Amino acid sequence: MMKFTGIFLIVINLLLVAGCQTVSRDINSSTDSEITTDREKIVLQDASGTEVTLDKSPEKIICLHLSCVDILAELDLRPAGITEGLYDLSSSPVYFGEEAKDIAPISGRGEPNIEQLLLIKPDLIIGHAAQYTSQQETLEKIAPLYVTEVYTITDAIDNLKAVAKLMGKTEQAEVSIQNFQNKLADYQNRSPKNLTVLLTNGTEGNFYVATDQSLVGSILAQVANYPWRLSGQIPSALNWVMLSQEEILTLDPDVIFILTPSANPNRLEQLQQDAFWKELKAVKNEQVYELEDVNVGGLTTGTRALTAFLDEIMPKLYPDVFGELSQQSN
Repeated sequence: MMKFTGIFLIVINLLLVAGCQTVSRDINSSTDSEITTDREKIVLQDASGTEVTLDKSPEKIICLHLSCVDILAELDLRPAGITEGLYDLSSSPVYFGEEAKDIAPISGRGEPNIEQLLLIKPDLIIGHAAQYTSQQETLEKIAPLYVTEVYTITDAIDNLKAVAKLMGKTEQAEVSIQNFQNKLADYQNRSPKNLTVLLTNGTEGNFYVATDQSLVGSILAQVANYPWRLSGQIPSALNWVMLSQEEILTLDPDVIFILTPSANPNRLEQLQQDAFWKELKAVKNEQVYELEDVNVGGLTTGTRALTAFLDEIMPKLYPDVFGELSQQSN
């Protein structure tokens, strides 16, 4: 059986909600019912289809999901509070670094501590639709709740645009989006795309794998050969799936990236003791790399983390093409 650890386990378990459905929205073609303003109020529609009304741009924001952390970091804003499971990750250089010490931690797994929220007196709470839509009635007694969904890069960009409009930082969001798109285009254009890549948080036994319909998998599919499909598998809300050793060996990837919590060292060393791993091409050729979540922004739910993710993997994937990035970071 698979053993889940660290922040990856916390977020994945919280998002395993039966019957989770996406609700599409187009921020670029927003109507009056999606985002409107009058003399005093701001009204917008979140991922659940709920209209969220604010009297003014929020100053104290609570982040109950990593997408909120990513968005505020892109807008150079610091949340007033953050769920405890994401607190350590918020101090990553990808996000807030040393400034994270001024963010209040909110305890509670799946259900944030109400007393702590009341002490902060937030203007807005941002969470994921799969986790917090059911808690809307409780949380809205404290502050308006805005829920997001992040299944595609379009979702991530739309979320950034929507929150930026709330905060009066539309221009800054557009700069961040353009920077990410330029970075991705550069990697796409220069990448040979001739290596088969696997992204997993695997342990002995079965492996949890990002499919090409997950956010991070869809980005990998644009810069490499990424053949991991849903194919009738039961996905999590993040479109990752459980694959057996045999399924992985059938495609036998050239390069393997293992997403690991920073508090869990030697994951790769443990895997290398497994007889199955010794059969893989990537292992034989020493093309297996650990990605610490602090270096890639955790589960990469937005443009900030995806940029860090690409900068981390591309020099390892194609050192002859992107090796200068490694030299610049050293």
